Amino acid sequence: MIIEEIKNAVRNSLYKMDNDIIFHFEENKKTDFPYAIFSLKNFSVEHFEVYNKQKLNLSFELIYAKSPENKVIELVCAQEKISKALLPTIKILNKNITLDNVKFGVLGKQLVMTFDINIYTLDKDENDGFELMQTLDLTIKEDKNA
Repeated sequence: MIIEEIKNAVRNSLYKMDNDIIFHFEENKKTDFPYAIFSLKNFSVEHFEVYNKQKLNLSFELIYAKSPENKVIELVCAQEKISKALLPTIKILNKNITLDNVKFGVLGKQLVMTFDINIYTLDKDENDGFELMQTLDLTIKEDKNA
């Protein structure tokens, strides 16, 4: 599933930045520091039946805190590190995907990053439900009335 692949790509990028990060997906449990909470905030799907494709519009939120007493300057430094880890693209399913509408802000003592991913995928397997013909034997007879 594409959401799982995006989650793994974000987690791996953050671990490269700081291997001590405790990564959560769509959880708001009590946690130790430093932590990152990654969640899907909104999504929409547009189907293009003519092209057998669909467009996924996915909106994500990443909340980061290094310590219980983060100072704004520490969060600005964290923003720079996260930007280097995730921007301009992340690798998902062996493709570099651009993050759109990236915004950073501070909420309480946490850094909040929001971004969108817009991708096209195949709606379904083109051969779904039937097997393609492997070999066609053809015999042509001459029409004697022509």
